[in-house]
Amino acid sequence: MIDSIEVPPQFVDVASRWYSGMDRLYSVASVGTLRRGNRCPVYDFTDHADRDAKWYYSLWCDLSSDIESARRACRTILAGCQYSDDYDEWVTDSILLQEFAEFVDNVTATLEAEYPQLIDWSGE
Repeated sequence: MIDSIEVPPQFVDVASRWYSGMDRLYSVASVGTLRRGNRCPVYDFTDHADRDAKWYYSLWCDLSSDIESARRACRTILAGCQYSDDYDEWVTDSILLQEFAEFVDNVTATLEAEYPQLIDWSGE
């Protein structure tokens, strides 16, 4: 399952509009998913047998944070542009970002089910 989860196209599209300054959203917008790179994160992966699962899980958890930041930004824009020509587009993005957040929650739950050792791991 590691490095094999594909992000649906509608979420790749919304990520391409909201990735500014958010690395995981940029990754999704660029390649359509999250994959481990060639630099392991700074977390203390003392159990090397679980390193890849923890690394992959941490990417999805970080993506969840990025999406929440994008959702807050979108809500702020929506509050100030009710009479804008782009209002319907912002509403659509708000809905897609919510659905994307739910997709990522399902992915992290699936990873936790497949790799139970992740549940007690905080990443710190």
